Amino acid sequence: MMNRRRVAAAGVLLACLACGGSGGNDNNPSLSISPGSTTVNAGSAAVTFTATLNNTTGTVAWSLSGPGSIDPASGTTTSYTPPASVASATTATLTASSGSLTSSATITINPPPAITVAGTIIDNQLRKFPGVSVIINGQSTLSDASGNFSIANVIPPYDLTALVTVSGDKGASVYKGLTRADPTILVALSPTSTDNTGTLTGSVTGGDPLSTVGDKTVVSWGSTQANQFQNSSLTINSSPYNLDVSWDSSLPSITGNMHVLQWAMDGNNLPTAYKGYAEKTNVAVAAGGTTNNVNLAMSAPGTANVGGSVTVPAGVTLGNKSFSVNFADTAAISLGNDSTPGNTFTYLFPNVTGATATISAFGSNAGGDVVGLALSAIALGTTNVSVALPTPISAVLPADAATGIGTGTDFTWTAFAGGNALYVLLASGASGQPSFAIFTTGTTARIPDLSAQGMGLPPGASYSWNVLAVGPHANVDSAAGPKSILPTGNTLFQAQTNSRDFTTP
Repeated sequence: MMNRRRVAAAGVLLACLACGGSGGNDNNPSLSISPGSTTVNAGSAAVTFTATLNNTTGTVAWSLSGPGSIDPASGTTTSYTPPASVASATTATLTASSGSLTSSATITINPPPAITVAGTIIDNQLRKFPGVSVIINGQSTLSDASGNFSIANVIPPYDLTALVTVSGDKGASVYKGLTRADPTILVALSPTSTDNTGTLTGSVTGGDPLSTVGDKTVVSWGSTQANQFQNSSLTINSSPYNLDVSWDSSLPSITGNMHVLQWAMDGNNLPTAYKGYAEKTNVAVAAGGTTNNVNLAMSAPGTANVGGSVTVPAGVTLGNKSFSVNFADTAAISLGNDSTPGNTFTYLFPNVTGATATISAFGSNAGGDVVGLALSAIALGTTNVSVALPTPISAVLPADAATGIGTGTDFTWTAFAGGNALYVLLASGASGQPSFAIFTTGTTARIPDLSAQGMGLPPGASYSWNVLAVGPHANVDSAAGPKSILPTGNTLFQAQTNSRDFTTP
């Protein structure tokens, strides 16, 4: 009987060992990674990996062999970010280590799938621009009558070049490292305007007489069917007023709202009181037509203060501060440019339902580099607005008046310290010589060799260059959205280097 019990006990023990019981080598320390392997596309989102220590404790360190990057380099988890592009399928090895323990995961990186890039070309007034030559990776096409273009079988990221000629002037816009399939591409030149236009006219009554000394009366048109350059304002001194408005030629008519605002000013032309405000909504105007009797009867609005302070970095001198009242239909009325000294401000606004404030400030350094910040959609009555000017960007190379500068020359500048920025390298020569605009998130760029397209740098030519920074923009895709280089939020910063000259070989 005793022998049977021993045999039975041994059988139970063997069975436990076979199903992973707590004996044998299972007590040995080990390290594992999850997932053990994965496949990603170049340019895709980051992938998280987790390291697990078994039967031991310690600190895990990560290392990567192959393309891509990891962050952080220690801890139980890390994120692997694929490279922006690969020419063909390749692999990377991610290794976790803790003491003498190591474990690895294999990452396969494939090129991103080809896309069709269907975008829009706009001019410097944000209007659709037909007949522009668009080049992506050797493929080319022309924008159609609506400024639209399409190029198939594009592997992102890609560089896009837009070439335009207007009245003998030539311009090239180059966007570096795009991935989006629907870019809005800005060219610096503008064709002869094809906008539809119309006129609004009517009387303005109420408030002070329009000719009152020390008063200012402004009519402003706003429509969500127009872009920011097409919404217009006019200072008036008599009634009736006549305000010309414009909009995209694809619309036979446009509907919007007319505003009028009257205020009294102090010796610095800053508002001290608001004498009248009126709005007329749902006003339509047809192309080539005049809409009469857009009459505005003003009454005195309530008021609200907007106050705060401006901070400037070392080496920057504060220039002017400016402020405007903005309406939901995109109409805007500038209320003042404040060049008085001092970093604090309190401005009087009309307390109109739905209206908001925009506060802007600009500064410059001793080298002539300029920086500005605008905060919009500020609630009326806000008294703690903080306008913190960033440090300007500055040109580095080539030096001013450099000679022998060509398509192999690196143009460099300092990084913008105020946040993510899009940089635009601008180079222009005399009339008839091609101008260039290179859009990038880096701080180095070259003027492209476009001699095969008839836009090469002419020999022995004098050019000037500077760099514009605008944002916040996390990448070039952000600056190729529907609003072009304008950011989508309520903060806009911009900086511009002082201009430098160079001569081509």
